[in-house]
Amino acid sequence: MTMRVLAVAVALFIAAVAVGYGVLSEYTLVDEKADSAIRNPVGYVLKYVGTEQSTVDFRAELAFEKKQNIDFAFNDHVDSFYVDCEGGPENKIIISGLFLRSASDVHIEFVDYVGSVNLGRKLSFSGSAKRVRTDEQTLSKDKFVKVSGKDIEFSKVFLSKLKGQSMILNNVTGNVEIFMDGDSADIPVNDKTFELSSFDGEIQYYNDRIVIEGAGRLDFGVFKAPSE
Repeated sequence: MTMRVLAVAVALFIAAVAVGYGVLSEYTLVDEKADSAIRNPVGYVLKYVGTEQSTVDFRAELAFEKKQNIDFAFNDHVDSFYVDCEGGPENKIIISGLFLRSASDVHIEFVDYVGSVNLGRKLSFSGSAKRVRTDEQTLSKDKFVKVSGKDIEFSKVFLSKLKGQSMILNNVTGNVEIFMDGDSADIPVNDKTFELSSFDGEIQYYNDRIVIEGAGRLDFGVFKAPSE
């Protein structure tokens, strides 16, 4: 056998081994994924989807007893930021230098809002809005005005069409539902830290609970399946 023929034979042997190993590895990976999905669907979602995608679609409903402190800074317009305020002289919202007070509960909406929002047991905010309206009247229309409020008592705050936001919630309990390829998986959360970044979506915030719906990057290391 000449050296040329021997070299060709060795190359063909190496190629055959490489192909066989690749096929074997592929079947092993498929079997591993299938077995994981059958035995532990939540763990499958966290292990394979969480590491392969930068963001996931989800809906979270979380409750908390301890006070949260969430700061948002909006450089781009927030489509809608509205507050259901409790009535009383202590709640003072300033719109273009004028105080808005109400003896009864009031719903107020800021459209195309730019500025900051701090959520805790009370609400504080400072920025501008293109339109301001309440249940009964429009206070500003098609003209940006300065708006602010400090330590506002509220029953609900709603923020829609958020882009690229982050937050950390401490000691929360509830459920996170993750959506993928037409299916979903529920992840229970019990007195854990919920960390979210690169979030696009909407938030409904109450005094003792929050509903978050959209797409973002979750800290999957926090939400471990029971068998992991």
